[in-house]
Formats: sequence, structure tokens, C-alpha cells
Amino acid sequence: MPAGIDLVQEVPLRRPELRVQMGEAPDVPRSGVCLLFQLERPEWREYSVSTATAVKLTRTLYVLALVCSALVLGLTLAHVLQSPGTRSLSGAEWLDVQHTFYGGFAVVGGAAEILGLLAATALGVQLLRRRGRVGFAPLLTAVSLFGTLLVYWFGNRPVNALIVGWTAPTLPADWAVYRDTWENAHAISAGLAALGFAALLLLLWSPVTGASRGRAIPGPPGR
Repeated sequence: MPAGIDLVQEVPLRRPELRVQMGEAPDVPRSGVCLLFQLERPEWREYSVSTATAVKLTRTLYVLALVCSALVLGLTLAHVLQSPGTRSLSGAEWLDVQHTFYGGFAVVGGAAEILGLLAATALGVQLLRRRGRVGFAPLLTAVSLFGTLLVYWFGNRPVNALIVGWTAPTLPADWAVYRDTWENAHAISAGLAALGFAALLLLLWSPVTGASRGRAIPGPPGR
């Protein structure tokens, strides 16, 4: 279709007597869940290639951010739940656990934090531009995931660097201080991850502000 030409296109709606202008959206329910997942219902079809691409991108970013946030929350919460048990271990037992069990946590958790941060930021910017203040929810998730990265970098990572070189005979007398720092950092990360995950879940039921609403134009009689 040549640019600049204002055409009216028939759209297969439940009410065939209605038409909408090309590029405009129909009067769809303005909720986050409809925005993200339900725009392929026949009565709410995308009306241009750019709109369809934007909807698919929004879905992809949302699902990626949600999955990554769930992974970060699950991994950090696992540390919190096992904390009472590790605090009851002797120094040698605790060090053995540290050397044995947590390698995969850092790899999966770190990747999820970075991917989730990027996806949530992109989603927030896109929604702010297209839908208004509803975009603040994924941006809150991005800030939360950035916070978990900072907590790891300044809380867990220094302790991990020390633990790598410790053995049972060389374990310092104040090892419990390092253990508590490590556990408390994970507790803070779990709180931040829960906040970010909850923000994405609430987006499903939040009102969509600034949505483009097309004006229905009655068609000719008999159509």
C-alpha cells in the first residue's frame, strides 16, 4: 500500500457492519493480559505489520523477562531455605558444601540475571513509549535484577574468591562471619528477585494506559 494514502479496510469482526481505518486498533479490553497474550483472537487482530511485530516482540520480551526472573527467584530462594541447615554445620562441613554444590548456581543465575535485566529494560522502554506508565512495572523488574547483580558482586563474589583457596586446615577462625555475609547477601537477592517477579505478574492485570483505540466507522447498509 503506498504511504500516505488513507484507506479503509474491511476487518473480520464479530460485527461485520463495523469497519476500522488501516493502522488503528479496535476497542479491545485494556488490560495487561489482553495486551500481552490475547491479541490474536479474531475480533482483536493486528491491523498492520508494524503492530503485529510490536505485539510479538512484547510477548517475547515479557516471557523472557518472566522466566529469567523466576529462575533468579528460585535459585536465591533455595539458598535462603537451606540457610538454617548450613548455619548448623561445622566449619569443615560448611567448607566442603561450598566446594561441592554451588557451581551451577552462579552460571545459571548469572545468565538469568543478565538476560532478564536486558529483556525487562527493553520491555519497559517499549511499553512506556506505546502504552504509558504501565512500562514502569518491567523497569522495576530491571532495577531489581540489577540490584541482585550488585549484591552478588559486592556480597557473594568476594567471599567466593576467598573460599576457593581455603581448606579445612587453613579455615580462618572467623569463618562464620564470611558464611553469614554470604547467606545474608543471598537473602537480599531473594527479596529483590521476588519484587521483580511480582512486578511482572502484576503487569498481567494492570490497566493499559495510553493504548491506541480506533474509532469504529459504520459500513454501508447490507454489508
